Amino acid sequence: MPQQENINNLLDLNAQLPRTTVTALIKAVEQKPSRKNACMDKFEMEIVAPESIPFEGQNVVVAGRPFNFYVNYSAAARRRSIMELRGKLGLEIGDVYTVPSEDEIKSGAYTTIPEIQELTKSIVGLGVEIEISTEPVYKTEPGTWDKYILDEQGQKQVVSHRIVADVSQVKSPPRPLDGLGPAM
Repeated sequence: MPQQENINNLLDLNAQLPRTTVTALIKAVEQKPSRKNACMDKFEMEIVAPESIPFEGQNVVVAGRPFNFYVNYSAAARRRSIMELRGKLGLEIGDVYTVPSEDEIKSGAYTTIPEIQELTKSIVGLGVEIEISTEPVYKTEPGTWDKYILDEQGQKQVVSHRIVADVSQVKSPPRPLDGLGPAM
């Protein structure tokens, strides 16, 4: 039998959100090359709590909203990234690990840091408390990412908002979701 539904209770994947802390599930971690041919981890996340967040006089449903964050292992970022993985995610990464060269990554012969990949994959299915915010996504010319379409006032046209987060914003080490408190 059909049931009534309130549009205000539906998940809006494009809604703007305030800076807030949520509980998120680590759905997957994939280690792959970045656009600049460095190893990186892509963390696929999903908000599990709270159900909604008050914003600009409305309750915005967020439970179920997906987002990603990335950890870059380029030569310039590697030390900071590893220190954050140790401190924020509690991963016991050793001091010695195998890093592919840029040529190995470009050729596809070797694209991961096995010692780190094994550890990051071990936390899939666990939850973290993480601070998130959103940033606007602008309309661009087809096939481009940096040629913005402007409105009548010469402003970039906002088409949606994407969640922004990174490993430095993790507030709790990964643990089973039933062990996490409510998000603040």
